Amino acid sequence: MKVELTVKQRINLQSILPAQGDFLTMKMLRVLREDLSFSQKEHELLKFKQYPNGSVEWDSKAESEKKKIEIPETIVNSVKEILERANAAKKITEAHLDFYEMFMSLEDQTE
Repeated sequence: MKVELTVKQRINLQSILPAQGDFLTMKMLRVLREDLSFSQKEHELLKFKQYPNGSVEWDSKAESEKKKIEIPETIVNSVKEILERANAAKKITEAHLDFYEMFMSLEDQTE
């Protein structure tokens, strides 16, 4: 699945990704996390600031185009399961909304 993500979406998606899995899934997650990360040029341009409470700010006026990211089918399915469980437990947060709409609108990837 190819998606175009904003800076905020790139940061938020990392918090939804599975923390555990089998060897191959973890290798795919490593590559995806690298794709979601920011280059030195982006850091200089966006001027990220991280606060002790974990929040992050950046110069949104300097935000460039969305970044195209390829998300493997295995990860798409894992994220869908995570979001389904969060929804069932009524634990969907503001950070989940974009991804819930993005991932849940897809046809079941396992068929």
